[in-house]
Amino acid sequence: MHNPYTHYSALRVEHLRAEAARERLLRLTRPEPKPRPRLSLRELSLREVLLRWHLI
Repeated sequence: MHNPYTHYSALRVEHLRAEAARERLLRLTRPEPKPRPRLSLRELSLREVLLRWHLI
């Protein structure tokens, strides 16, 4: 009979691998995370400047 602990850890590794793959897929489909609803003015302007730099 096989060791149930090693069996469990193998399943766990598979699960973690699947989770990582799903995360990667989500990041590919939605590369930019949603901005937080409450941004300070300084953060907002800094973000705009960075976005413009990337657009140039």
